[in-house]
Amino acid sequence: MLASTFAGMLAGFGLFFVGVWTLTENLKSLSGRSLRQAVLKYTRHPVQGFFWGGLVGAVAQSLAGVVFILVGLISAGILTMRAAIPVLAGANFGSSLLVFLSTINLEVAVMVILGVSGIALTQIDRAWLKPIMHGLFGLGLLFLGIDFIQTNAAPLVDQPFVRSYLTDSGGSLALVFVVGVVFCFIAQSVGAVTILAISLAVAGVLSVDQTILTIYGANVGSGLVTLLLSAGVRGSVRQIAYLQIVLINFAGSALLVGLWWIETHMGVPMVKALLASLADDLPGQMAYLYLILSAPFIPALFVLPWLERFLARIAPPTRRETDGQPQFIIAVPPEDVDRGLQAAEREQNRLVTHLCVFFEIAGGEETGHTATSLNSSSATLATELDYYLDDLGAQPLTPEH
Repeated sequence: MLASTFAGMLAGFGLFFVGVWTLTENLKSLSGRSLRQAVLKYTRHPVQGFFWGGLVGAVAQSLAGVVFILVGLISAGILTMRAAIPVLAGANFGSSLLVFLSTINLEVAVMVILGVSGIALTQIDRAWLKPIMHGLFGLGLLFLGIDFIQTNAAPLVDQPFVRSYLTDSGGSLALVFVVGVVFCFIAQSVGAVTILAISLAVAGVLSVDQTILTIYGANVGSGLVTLLLSAGVRGSVRQIAYLQIVLINFAGSALLVGLWWIETHMGVPMVKALLASLADDLPGQMAYLYLILSAPFIPALFVLPWLERFLARIAPPTRRETDGQPQFIIAVPPEDVDRGLQAAEREQNRLVTHLCVFFEIAGGEETGHTATSLNSSSATLATELDYYLDDLGAQPLTPEH
């Protein structure tokens, strides 16, 4: 009996992590020219950027992944830092959608998702559809894994040695915080770890305080993942990564842990009291807690110009970055074919200038570039120019063109 319980939980964890990986990896392939066009269209105003970021966060479920999508767009000159901040704020709020869905009984919906996506993957040969169906199938596996964990964790709690441990759980609070950090390293999603913590709390494995600290630990773990991915980089890459790491993952978690300590040890109503007023059940309370993790971004949205200047001072754009960013085609929509052709020609002239700099580097002259950095800048600019020329070619042309 005990062996089958552990096997069931192991199977649940396996399905859970495979589901997270399948969901995030396959949805990454949806990026490309269509994503770039959407960014240009829907981030012109901070409110638009916030809602667009919310959609991306709800789909991707990996804030580290969203950070590096934004890094690529900023490095390519498609997105300014001022426009990227509302997008990142929206992504933090949007990623809570999956957590709220997990608090609803989705057993029938999960079966339908697995059935429809599985049939579509094997019977419909459409390249554009496969990443979407793979992502949905991963979502179904994620929730199926959660169901396995909850089902098998319940009888495990009834075991005498487990009950004995849970009655003296005060010393395990630091441990569950570390577990949250480690699990976020594996899943690379605070939302996924939050769902896992909720399922264990519902089964009676975790107390309310342990669940809260597991979620806080996962938030710190997400910051460590982003920090490792951004190690050794400079410029806008560091700006956007540090914004997420410092504002949300580290400072936000430190503040919330401090409030938890005050509330727990001094009896002052804080976050737990707020959660109790928002929802009666533990899953609902933890879903709102996950939403609260994004709260530090709210004041940031009201000081965008100052925040942009501050980030530029602590991590100024590099020469590689500025030389790789388009200067002319970004300001001209592809629908304006005449001006677009002129802008494209000017970007091509910049590429020719880059070629001349290669000869200067070969001759030993000081240019502010290495051959590697200039090659990277040229490749980035050439890629964006190719995208733009493809868009121009898709426009209805008159005989004059």
